[in-house]
Order: sequence, then C-alpha cells, then structure tokens
Amino acid sequence: MDTTRHNKIGFTRLAQPKVAGLMRTLGVLMVLGLPIASGYFEPAAADMLNAAPVTEVAHQPSLLGESQESKAVADVDQTYDLDIGDRVKVSIYGREDLSAIYSVNEMGQVRIPTLGGFEAAGHSPLSLEEQIGTAVEKVMQRKTDVTVEVSDRRPIFVSGLVAKPGSYPFMRDMTVIQALALAGGVINSASAQLPTEALRETAKLRMSDVEYKRLVARQARLLADLENKSEIDVPKVLIDLAGPVEATRLIADEQRYYNSQRDSLQTQMSSLQDSIQQAKLETESYINEQSALHDQLTARQNMLASIKNLATKGLTTQQRLTDSEILVALVQRDQRQTSANIARSRQNLGRLERELAVLTLERRQTIEKDLQGIDDQLANLETNINQSVKIIHQVGGLPKDLVSKDGTLQYNYKILRKNDVGGLTPLTATDSSTLLPGDVVQVTIEKTNIDNFGIDKDPQVTTISDRLTSIFKQ
Repeated sequence: MDTTRHNKIGFTRLAQPKVAGLMRTLGVLMVLGLPIASGYFEPAAADMLNAAPVTEVAHQPSLLGESQESKAVADVDQTYDLDIGDRVKVSIYGREDLSAIYSVNEMGQVRIPTLGGFEAAGHSPLSLEEQIGTAVEKVMQRKTDVTVEVSDRRPIFVSGLVAKPGSYPFMRDMTVIQALALAGGVINSASAQLPTEALRETAKLRMSDVEYKRLVARQARLLADLENKSEIDVPKVLIDLAGPVEATRLIADEQRYYNSQRDSLQTQMSSLQDSIQQAKLETESYINEQSALHDQLTARQNMLASIKNLATKGLTTQQRLTDSEILVALVQRDQRQTSANIARSRQNLGRLERELAVLTLERRQTIEKDLQGIDDQLANLETNINQSVKIIHQVGGLPKDLVSKDGTLQYNYKILRKNDVGGLTPLTATDSSTLLPGDVVQVTIEKTNIDNFGIDKDPQVTTISDRLTSIFKQ
C-alpha cells in the first residue's frame, strides 16, 4: 500500500485550515450543559463522598500523569481488585445449582449457598477462585474446575457542575469525558438558555473531539508500523489539535501498545526463523548422510562383485557371499530411509518459510485495512462535526467568550480514587484521563464571573473554517 497516499489522506488533510482549528472549536464548546438543582446528587454518590475520608495531596503539574494512566489500564485489565458493588460470575463444574452471578456485599464478601462467605474485597478474581475451589473440594471430596469472572464492575460517580450527578455503570477504558457525557455534560448559567437539541449536539462535539485526537494518534502508530519504524513520530496536526502535552501523552500511549505488538510479532518471527534454520541444518545433515551412504554402497557393491568372482572359481565360501549381499541390502535400506528423511525435512522447511511469509503479508494487509478504516472514520467525524455546528447555529448559536484567556471560565476535573487505607485520594485530571471502577469525578470551576456571555447567531456559518473565523475575529 502506498504510504504517501495515507499521508495525504490522513495528516495532510488534517493540516488544512478548517481542521487545524478543530481543537479550538471543540474546546470552546466544552462548557455547554444544563443547570443543576440543589440536592440533586444521588444517594450512592453522596454516601460515598461522606463515608470515605479524603486525603489531600499536593497539586501535581502533570495532569494525571503517564504512570497513573498506565496503572489505570493495567489495574482494570490485569490486576483488578474486587470491591463492594462488583458482581462476579462463578462457574463450578458439576454444580450448576451453585453456578451463578454473585455480588460483593457490604461486608466485602461473596456468599454462595452451602459454601458460605468468601473474602472478595481487595482480592483478585483469581484469589477468589482459589478460595471457592478449596471450599468446593471439601464439599465434593474431589477437585473440580472453578472459574470466577468479573460480570459487572462497581459504578463510577459524577458530582459537581454536571447536569445529572450520580452513579453510572463503569465501562472498559472509560474516560472523564465519557463520564461527563453520561451525566449530561458540564453546566453554566449561559448554557441554561440553550435548547435541548443544541445541548445534545454539544455533547456529541465533545465526544468527537476526544475520538478525533485518538484516531490521529492511532493513525500515526499504524503508519510507523507500515514503515517498520521503532518510534512513532508526533504528528504536527495532533499538536495543533490537542496541544504538545496531550499530543505527547496520546502518542506515548500508542507507543506502549506498539511496542507490545512489535515484541509479540518479533517473538513469532524469531521462533519461525529459528525453526527454519533448524530445518535447513536437518536437511543438510540428511544430504550429507545420503552422500556418505552412496560412497559406502559403491564400496560394498565392488566388494560383492569381487566375492562373486571368487565364488565362481570356488575360492570362497557361500556364507561369505551371502554376508556381502546382506551388507549391500542394508546400505540400500539406509539410503531409502535417508531419502524419505530429506523429503520430509524439505517439506517441513517449505511449510515454515510459507508461514513466515504469510505472517509478514497478513500483518501488512491488516495495517493497510486499519489505515483505510481510520481514514473513513476521520472523514465521518468531520462531516458529523460540521453538521452539529450547523444545528447549534440554527437552534440558538454559541456563546462568544466561553473560554477566555483572562480566566473568565475555567473548569477543573478531579478524580477521587480509593487508596490503600480506605480513604479517597484526589487526583487532578483532564477530560481524557482514564477511570477505574468506583472512581468519583468532581467538576468544579475556579471563577464564576460568567454573566456577560454574548451569543453568536450567524445562520450563514456552516463549516468549521467559517465558524472559526466568526468566533476568533470577535
């Protein structure tokens, strides 16, 4: 596949004026939402905030830094610790009556009829599996297969300046912006005047912003893979869209995934290459053996001819003649076996070489297919963004100075995460920070002097580039 075409379709297209300003347009829209009534918090979120002590930590310049992001994904995927509110699927072979989905109760236990309670809070599914397996073995007097899988993780909570604070189901790789979308978006006094349709389109724009930047970072990884580079370059267009700090973080996330993929592929290729080398050595060994047997057969046949000549003259015994014929037959047998070994070894060598070629070809085809898919998704996102901006203009327009350089309006996101002592540790976050089950997302604002919002109601503006012109000329 022509990588130049992808550079034109992906990076060059994104660098055009209308898309180079996409970050500013979507950033301007982040503050739209609904008003919040006093006491609207759901009991689950309020109880959690009141019950657990909050341990203050110093302000961190890196917004939920790279190590914290990596830990979040690893915790969910590999070393997930169960806690109150989680639901697990327990499967016990031969005891379908006990196989079911159980919740971790307020005591941090999973209770199974006839087996009793098992400590789950703070334990991994594997640890719980071992506990249940031991109990089942005592009851059944024999070992049996027991599996424990996380069915539903405990919810996350959203509080503060959002339209619908409360608890929401946790989803894999969930981010702050996704939690805010579930909670109806952030709110302010100006957004209360906007129609519901405009608010809905605004939420879509925020989600599109996050997805757009992730797709650009993923596209950079795939292009690096296609060109067999070890390092992913940070695209200028991503810096323009997300800023240097977030762009670097997004590429770092892709680099970790890329390194893992390359290591896995390299392991497969190295294994095949080692097998190919062994097959070649084996084939060469059989060929050398065949050559030695040929020389041996020639000598034995010459010896047999001499003994036959002596036998016709009565100068040797029949036994010696018979022994010589047997020796010739044994060498011929060994020759046939060696020929079969050579054929089998060559067949195995051919199979391994084909597997290596297919592995390389399939990898390249997969990359090209994924790149084409990203091109299509980016094009669809651009279309959707233009449509959403047009709808917002039609139904009420956008505030001019939602985000000003003088700090008129500044939203702060904070994640309250359960620590080892049972309290909640506050972590400064961004809209793309990764959440863990049980996290509490708080939305606050530093300054609330937002009474003088102007509304741009230009119905003629229909494109991103026009929209940027109308906003930033003011």
